[in-house]
Amino acid sequence: MHLLLLLLVLFLPGCKEEDKIYYELFNCTEDYTFIEVGSDEVADHGQEDETDECGALGMGQIELKSSTCESAVGQAVVDPCMAPIGTEHEIVVYIDTTQADKVDRVTVRLESPGRGADEYVLEPDSADPGIYKTTLVSVGTKDEKREDFVQIKLFAVDPDGGEED
Repeated sequence: MHLLLLLLVLFLPGCKEEDKIYYELFNCTEDYTFIEVGSDEVADHGQEDETDECGALGMGQIELKSSTCESAVGQAVVDPCMAPIGTEHEIVVYIDTTQADKVDRVTVRLESPGRGADEYVLEPDSADPGIYKTTLVSVGTKDEKREDFVQIKLFAVDPDGGEED
């Protein structure tokens, strides 16, 4: 019994909580689009009939840029970009192959008028390090119609560990 207690005392100080990982924003803060929630119609990027209704509306697609907003680093697609309440919206981020190894985390921030904001982490693809995806369901009351702000955030591990310059 004393031996077990001695071993616990010796090994407990060596156990420590995992080091916290700090991230820094990798892309432009202006990487956002809008989607229409509560519409009677569905508009998508042409998967069913090859008509890009979302592109024609200027909604649901984002060219992702670098932190200075000058260089393209990928794109994001929200599909459908216009749909009734209760619809599943697929969000897929495609990071250029030259940049994929620099991105460690991808999130989507949604802001809805009168509903506030939420941020969700996208899941990385198991075979392609440049693809991240999630599916979210739009919520609202029966007759609610609104335009939601959708911002994609790419993050890289902060080599300074969150310390300010």
